[in-house]
Amino acid sequence: MAAEAEGTEASALEAPWVERRRLGLVAAWRETFRLVAFKPGAFFETLKIDRSGTAALFGLVSGSIGLFIASFWSALNRLHWWDASRDVALQLGPGGSQMVDRYLPYLATGFSLAEALTAPVKVLVGLFLGAVAIHAMLVLLRAHSRGFDATLTVVGYAFGLTLLLALPVCGFPLVAVWLLVALVFGVQAAQRCALWQSAVAVLTPGLLVILFGIRPWLAGMFTLVKTFQLATGAGGQ
Repeated sequence: MAAEAEGTEASALEAPWVERRRLGLVAAWRETFRLVAFKPGAFFETLKIDRSGTAALFGLVSGSIGLFIASFWSALNRLHWWDASRDVALQLGPGGSQMVDRYLPYLATGFSLAEALTAPVKVLVGLFLGAVAIHAMLVLLRAHSRGFDATLTVVGYAFGLTLLLALPVCGFPLVAVWLLVALVFGVQAAQRCALWQSAVAVLTPGLLVILFGIRPWLAGMFTLVKTFQLATGAGGQ
């Protein structure tokens, strides 16, 4: 078994992204993106797993561009910000809706600008936390045959799909579904585990983020708007 594993590692292939100096930056990115998006199982089954840093760079660059562009769509779409702030406005009592409506353009611009400027940090943190969470689940399921580097490699390259966040309206739901699918098949191939183990390892952290990730954001919105209320004396007494 050990000899077979060594033979498999020896025959492993490099990702096109690793060959970007020879292929050209755009061509290497495009081919890597195509393999991750449409052939994740075959791609990660034969991929070398000792270049996790290069994989993380691929995800960081792609995700930062996608999130940076998406932040400007958010700034333009003020109705999106109003929908997100509606519950906050109701908590402010009389005059709350008018106050939120008054400051909405500033909130939209401020949050979007902050999101754009911090895009690389958010992507990098999300990438590594995602890899750690998925690998922790794999450890619990005893499905981590190739170590953390394999998991980080999969997550890094799969995060390349987050460039699609740049698409207006459909970007986020498209990335949410496509990324999870690529991760499930990618982790299965890279870690040589069962599909159900990979699905549990990937989907469990994802569901937790969906269920609980919005609450801190809403709490922050409420705190910020409440601060405006106290500072300006707006709202009912």
